[in-house]
Amino acid sequence: MFRRDIAVRRTVGSLAALFAVVACSETAVNPVSPSSSIGAPEAPALSANSDVEHGHVMMTRGQLENLHAASSKAGGGSGISYHGGPVLQAGTNVAAIYWAASPIYVSGPAAGTSGAGSTDGSLIGTFLRGIGGSPYYNINHSYKDGSGAAIVNSVSYTQYWANNASVPAAGASVSDAQMISMLQSGFDSGKLTYNASTVYAIFTAGTVNLGGGFGSQYCAYHTHATVTVGGVARIALYAAMPYNYAYPSACTSGLATANGSLDMGADYEV
Repeated sequence: MFRRDIAVRRTVGSLAALFAVVACSETAVNPVSPSSSIGAPEAPALSANSDVEHGHVMMTRGQLENLHAASSKAGGGSGISYHGGPVLQAGTNVAAIYWAASPIYVSGPAAGTSGAGSTDGSLIGTFLRGIGGSPYYNINHSYKDGSGAAIVNSVSYTQYWANNASVPAAGASVSDAQMISMLQSGFDSGKLTYNASTVYAIFTAGTVNLGGGFGSQYCAYHTHATVTVGGVARIALYAAMPYNYAYPSACTSGLATANGSLDMGADYEV
């Protein structure tokens, strides 16, 4: 699997950090990235899914501060390391899965519904619809794959699923196997449409501990797993996106949010 580690300040947020990397795909295309003397720490072994150790981790504030200090002592560097693997060269699609008994974010989709990303009224939805083609995401365009083609500045928010079935309790640790099982249920029921170029972002509320190390080892991460669609094994890209505002000292910038108190959780997520 592809992995590129980036030291991203929490002022950017987990979602921005997630899409500031080029996601993995089933077709191998090797990218070229600036060299770096300091890279982000390797992802911890989070749960039973062996794929997770290859995932990209959004670090806690303390981890970032330590990384930046080490980078300064070593003479700087981009903080970006390429670990080998394929990229989504044609652009990235995103599906949001809100796994909760009620809307997680203000104006978010009603629990139990699914639909097009264009109908998601939350700040998360607004962000996902706007990041593709933006000057911020265009930073990726400065990186090229092995053939010399620049990374495409394209993100499309294609679908959401507000899943209110088998919702994890507050404080419960959710393994990657459980997340994969939940995604499989979405594909089986038709609530989710499978696409190899889609990142399935799993959002939860409160202190639900996606992966088992939320708030101490990481603030979010993404990886891949095998699912079955139409009787055929497929690779699904997914992201664990816990509620960062549950651990403000570790998983938020600590700075004032852009939208005041309207939706602190969504603001710090993006």
